[in-house]
Amino acid sequence: MKQITENLQRQFETIQRHARYKTLADCAIEDLKKYSVQFRRGSKDGRVLFYYNGHGVPRPTASGDIWVFNRQFTQYIPVSAADLMAWVGPPGAYIWDCSHAGSVVAAFQKGAKARDTEIARIRRMAQDAGCVLPSGRVPPEDLPAHASSVAAAIAAMQAGQDQDQWEQREQWE
Repeated sequence: MKQITENLQRQFETIQRHARYKTLADCAIEDLKKYSVQFRRGSKDGRVLFYYNGHGVPRPTASGDIWVFNRQFTQYIPVSAADLMAWVGPPGAYIWDCSHAGSVVAAFQKGAKARDTEIARIRRMAQDAGCVLPSGRVPPEDLPAHASSVAAAIAAMQAGQDQDQWEQREQWE
């Protein structure tokens, strides 16, 4: 296992030398959560790559749960797509190197759609109440840090445009 993880890390380093890497071979669920959250904080708004090598563990469940160990390494514990999405946060990139990876991908797509639906529902409720909610798109994203983007957002709100219009403007800049 150690040789596999070292080879993978070397391959990733040839692609991106300045990125930070953390290998968790046969990790416990607590370590997975700890390092996923730690990498999200350290990357700020950068993309976090999550690579799962699921060979040698039970295949993902039909609902897309992957398997990691408990703290004592005596049994496997399922980890849901929702938990991983919350720990890794956006933006994230995921590689599922395991049998039945399609169930994991489907769970992630379902989770992303549910998250987007909830965000849209909250925005509609706020707009119906006459509220303006300048915010990042999803937690823990921040408002744009560029002065021109912030100014464009404020100008758009003053002009009565909705948040989606100034978000699109920010993407063009």
